[in-house]
Amino acid sequence: MARALTAVNPRLVLLTEGEIWPNFLEACHLRGVPVLLVNGRVSHRSFRRCQLVKPLTRRVLTRIALFCMQGEGDASRILALGADPERVVVTGNIKYDDEEANDQFPARLAPVARLVDGRPVWVAGSTHRGEEGPILQAFREIRAGVPGSILVLAPRHPERIPEVEILLREADLPFIRRSVLAGGAAELPSVVLVDTIG
Repeated sequence: MARALTAVNPRLVLLTEGEIWPNFLEACHLRGVPVLLVNGRVSHRSFRRCQLVKPLTRRVLTRIALFCMQGEGDASRILALGADPERVVVTGNIKYDDEEANDQFPARLAPVARLVDGRPVWVAGSTHRGEEGPILQAFREIRAGVPGSILVLAPRHPERIPEVEILLREADLPFIRRSVLAGGAAELPSVVLVDTIG
């Protein structure tokens, strides 16, 4: 590892998901190379295993400058294993941010790209009762600062669509159902309400 680090001479190391290698982290630490964990996750199984050697795990985790975790559960588990709370943030799952991966689906994405025509798109997916109100309020504020923005709102349970439509009308936000949009829409309104699955 020392020879590899000498040859590459990195200024920063990014580890992904759960790839935490104690000896490598120690080698980076000795050379002053900061290490970040991106798209971090800690499965329940890994968590149980790491708890068996918690003092070692805690020491290893001190060698990581920043933990960018996929979800709140992952963040809670890494904190329980001894990570510094000031170094843990939840960034979500970044695997969908890969441009190369997105290029594999141009035919699927082209109709969406044509519809939004460069407008900023905000997605609130898998929402539950009580969440849409604050989301719509936040979106109204977003539109004030970023005119032309579009909200794609996807309730977790499709049977709640009529209830969410009422909230959209009360918020005075023009919307269209995704099922209607599939048939073609002359002009995209502020909100696309996802009432389809898949």
